[in-house]
Amino acid sequence: MKKISYLLSVLLCVSFGAKGQYYETGQDPASLKWRQINTENFQLIYPADFETEAQRLAYVFEQVYAYASLNLQQSPKKISVVLHTQTVKSNALVAWAPKRVEFFTTPHQQIYAQDWLEQLAVHEFTHVMQMDQVQQSLPFLLKALLGEQAAAIVVGAYLPFWLLEGEAVANETAFTETGRGRLPSFLMETKALVVEKDICSLSKSYLGSYANYVPNHYHLGYWLTAKAREKYGSSLWIKGFDRAARRPWSVSPLNATLKKETGLNQNNLYKQLFSTLKNDWINEIAKANVQTYEMVSPLSADFVSYRYAKECKDGVIALRESMEDISRIVNIDTKGQEQVVCIPGQLFEESLSAEGNLLIWSERRTDLRWAHADRSVICIFNRDTRQKQTIHTENKIFAPRISPDLNSFAAVEVDSKNQCYLSVFSLQSGERLQQFHIAENDYIFTPCWNDTGDKIFFVALDRSGKYLAEWKIGETALRRLLPSSFYDTKNPEFRDGLLYFASSFSGIDNIYALNPETGEKYRITSVPFGAVLPSVSADGKALLFSNYSSDGFRIEKANISNRDDLKIDRFPEAKFELADNLSAQLQGKLTLHKPDSVSYESKRYGKLAHALNLHSWAPLYVDADEQDTRPGVSFFSQNKLGTTVVHAGYDYETSEKTGRFVAGVRYSGWYPVIELNGYTGKRASEYYQITQTLNANHQVIKQDTLVKRYTWNEKNIDLNIKLPLNLSSGRFSRLLRPEIQYELTQLDHDTSTPDAFFRGNYQKLGLRLYFHNLQQSAQRDLQSRWGQAFMLNYNLSPAGDIEFGHILAAQSYWYFLGLLKNHGLRLYQGWQQKELSGRNGFSDLVRIPRGYYKLQNTEMFSFVSDYSFPIAYPDWNLGKLLYLKRLRASLFYDYAQLTVPLFSSEGNITQSQNRTMQSMGVELQSDIHVLRLYAPLEVGVRSIYRPDMQDFQFEFLFSVNLSTL
Repeated sequence: MKKISYLLSVLLCVSFGAKGQYYETGQDPASLKWRQINTENFQLIYPADFETEAQRLAYVFEQVYAYASLNLQQSPKKISVVLHTQTVKSNALVAWAPKRVEFFTTPHQQIYAQDWLEQLAVHEFTHVMQMDQVQQSLPFLLKALLGEQAAAIVVGAYLPFWLLEGEAVANETAFTETGRGRLPSFLMETKALVVEKDICSLSKSYLGSYANYVPNHYHLGYWLTAKAREKYGSSLWIKGFDRAARRPWSVSPLNATLKKETGLNQNNLYKQLFSTLKNDWINEIAKANVQTYEMVSPLSADFVSYRYAKECKDGVIALRESMEDISRIVNIDTKGQEQVVCIPGQLFEESLSAEGNLLIWSERRTDLRWAHADRSVICIFNRDTRQKQTIHTENKIFAPRISPDLNSFAAVEVDSKNQCYLSVFSLQSGERLQQFHIAENDYIFTPCWNDTGDKIFFVALDRSGKYLAEWKIGETALRRLLPSSFYDTKNPEFRDGLLYFASSFSGIDNIYALNPETGEKYRITSVPFGAVLPSVSADGKALLFSNYSSDGFRIEKANISNRDDLKIDRFPEAKFELADNLSAQLQGKLTLHKPDSVSYESKRYGKLAHALNLHSWAPLYVDADEQDTRPGVSFFSQNKLGTTVVHAGYDYETSEKTGRFVAGVRYSGWYPVIELNGYTGKRASEYYQITQTLNANHQVIKQDTLVKRYTWNEKNIDLNIKLPLNLSSGRFSRLLRPEIQYELTQLDHDTSTPDAFFRGNYQKLGLRLYFHNLQQSAQRDLQSRWGQAFMLNYNLSPAGDIEFGHILAAQSYWYFLGLLKNHGLRLYQGWQQKELSGRNGFSDLVRIPRGYYKLQNTEMFSFVSDYSFPIAYPDWNLGKLLYLKRLRASLFYDYAQLTVPLFSSEGNITQSQNRTMQSMGVELQSDIHVLRLYAPLEVGVRSIYRPDMQDFQFEFLFSVNLSTL
């Protein structure tokens, strides 16, 4: 029992935190009608119009379950899968409190050569197995004490994200003929970093860096887990999960497993495997006959990436991305000088292209209310007039391409049933002119036009992989130009009789060409890591492309004036040795194509009937909003659609030594979000009692001061209704949220309550309006580059036995760029006016200067300025113990002017006086990771000088940045 107590106190502190444990992704439109399919091992929950794809996915999941269970010797318990079909997001996740899988079903334009839902099923089922293995292997007492959150806590505390995601990528590669382990665009980032810049520390490779670009934990995880499985056997990491679950009180269960199985800890295993990989990659490049090409984009000492290059009359247009700046479309002139053309919003991949004086791209637009109902829009920018046109379409739309005559554009359309179309739209009106659908619903990628505008070339995906195809406008059939294969073929570009494209034929992405009429084949580039996005120069003699390096994609130029020198007999056929070795460790073959004879019973899924879903509990009171734990007990329910969240429990307040029963519910399934909370229980306080001893002459001869504790009964109910309206557009995040709150508190005496203590109820009615308009930030930015936030509050006591008067407050934040890159200035202004009821009044809403305590006031004006800037990105590492990623500072000046009331002995205001507060100082902070936990700690010190008092104060700063999870 000692071990369990220790585990609870430690793990609840170092895990993801309460917010991370009970994760919500948002809500779907309230109008959706939901259905469900229950198979032996899965419950699929989906909108009614997604029936066909849900039937197919149910079969896919059962096949993945059988194959994974056979090879990994594990049979997870049944789990629910929620399908979000109305959104343009392309992703999936496994959450464990409550336990479920969520799919965002719309495919994106960079998926590898396998059906999107199949990709998600294989990858996410690995996470299901990981979590289920931990859940089943945990000590019974821990599961009994914590419910489903027990597994989430242990995984968060002991198993790194690189292992979780690396195993999933390794399995998607081993189980199928594709996967990211056979995708050069995924593999190249780590290869380039290691070959060109050497092997960095495990901490930096896992936790990232602000100093230079480091591929994320998916990349690290694949290479580390896959290479270890190849060398030490496919069950190595399974044993690590099992040990972490069976011995959750141990300090480092993963290291203990590695030590036993390999003789190495995480760090030494990482160094050993990556030393081998580095030698392999250097030898691979030496044999690749790598060529050098003319550089077009400017060189940079920092990470800067240029993609989607297109030559124009005054230079080259490209999308520029970097760590110090937000993405922007730039023009690079012949001298290598850049000029910003425009700054787009949230671009979809494979989206930007140019034709003549026009730029076109597809960008994300949020829904006004529903997180899972965002859309895509087409943006057209005229470089000459600098006018931007936006086209909204019925379906989700991607990869637009303008026709040669500048009258129309082609794009990929996907509807809510995941039916895919190649469509042509009017450039002026946005009206759909043509629509082409492949009978087997092959997914379509990145269309491009021929020179005369009567044909469209594209990449498509069927069950055998990707293929190149041609569609003549108005016809009902396509013509295949290359057979299907699992190589990653992409980025078609037609010019002067040749179709240029990028493909992974050689094991590295390179540019090839095909003559659609004669079938003649050409190899255009030979690069060490990856060449993509071909674009023919204006004179037709050169090919622009993006060539990857550890410092990003660079635009380079290949000579194509002599085609005969580039001709080849056939395209290469590379093998992916590590991926093939992983597959060879498994038994059998995974078959995912659903026979027509297989069908599952489908029935209605009632939202009201499934509103409650008790998933976790704890022998502690967990305050999810404050991310705090106290003595008590907690119960948590969250339905699988994420619309109803319920909590209940007993909260023991240690400072008062009293307890209260607490309950609350939040419903987010309607346009307004409604939250109801309440509690009932004891409260306690103290007062000083003076006891005097008198002599016979009634003179005080002894006086004692006693502290008397008393309690009272308190009940509270709090109703909050808010309407979060998402007005985001382009590169700006905008939120408008009106809110109304009513709170009723009832106080009653018990036997220890003094007679003078208030008995009765008091009420609060709060009105709040919040709005922000914030420009997106670069990776190195410390705040928004430009923006505003406004808050307007009015609180009053509408009725009750005691009055608190009222308070009106207005606050604003203003964000500006600083003097140098990634510097920022933030200004705050606040004003409030209170009307007190005797000595009673509402708490301040406006900020007071740092270094001061709050004073009762009737009016206050406050001004705060912060100038923040980075100092250094040291990437300093002390083994597993500490990783220092960034040092930063802030200079501040705070000012407030208050009207302070003076009270008579009866509690009436007799007069007021003005009071001024000022402070200034410096905050020094560091972003650090402790014990390689993924969420960074923000640790620092604040030095405050108060000119009026002529004194200094120092404060310790500490917080956990959970936004990174």
